[in-house]
Amino acid sequence: DEIALEIGESKITVKQLNRDIRFQSAELIDPNSQSVTLEGPILESVVNYYLIERYAKKHGVSVSKAELVRAIHEIQKDYPDNSFKETLLRRYVSMEQWKEALKGELLRKKVFDAVTRHIRPPSHIQIEQYYREHINNYKRPTRLRFRQIVTHSENKARAALSRIKKGESMAEVAKLYSYGPEAEKGGEVGWVEKGQLVPSMDKALFSLPVGKISSVVKSPYGYHIFQVMEIDPGGLQSLKEVGSSIQARLYSQARERAFQKWLEEQRARVKIKVLKKFLERTPRQNEQS
Repeated sequence: DEIALEIGESKITVKQLNRDIRFQSAELIDPNSQSVTLEGPILESVVNYYLIERYAKKHGVSVSKAELVRAIHEIQKDYPDNSFKETLLRRYVSMEQWKEALKGELLRKKVFDAVTRHIRPPSHIQIEQYYREHINNYKRPTRLRFRQIVTHSENKARAALSRIKKGESMAEVAKLYSYGPEAEKGGEVGWVEKGQLVPSMDKALFSLPVGKISSVVKSPYGYHIFQVMEIDPGGLQSLKEVGSSIQARLYSQARERAFQKWLEEQRARVKIKVLKKFLERTPRQNEQS
């Protein structure tokens, strides 16, 4: 088979490259293009993939069959019955092709862990500095938890409100009158932040005290009756509350920077020679992208 790319002493054939590029650089390829130009971000992505493979072989890093099976199970458990295979088929991807791509992702994660193991988590001083510099990100708006009855007609909403005023619980009346998806749960919607809803709903809800039943409120969705169940006044989250998430963010960013630097160093150390700049794509490859 014709050689398309040389990375150091490794020679990558056109067939191998066409197979690998589909999974490693799919987001960079124009699905309507009849060919792939091996340059820029696409070339960098492909070279990175082979450099990771080369490191893994040199240092004995591999993905065991058991590890692959566990990863497959974790992904498939969110899909009922045979829907996962059907999803792959709709993308013209066979199960074996997908497994090979997943194995590549797991290998990359192992190499990533290996070459960034020297990176230490951020110090408390670094976490505190980040918190101060991004303080606005940790201001939590006022939010509330509520239940509602929503109907298509004002008359039906007023009939529901009348029953509540006569002593029936709003939760039970919601099951009888509301068309909203939350009706079966007694109209309980959950938490919303101030400004998240349409103005008429937002104004009515955030002016209600806890427990009080609103009058009928009109919105683009219909006619509502609200009851606020709980209010969280919001405010600034403390460093104690958000410290662990800041630590995780900074640690992740530091490791990613270290990994990208390592890849740059690896690319600088090897001779990269493109022998076939334009890779023709078959109609089936175009469909698969």
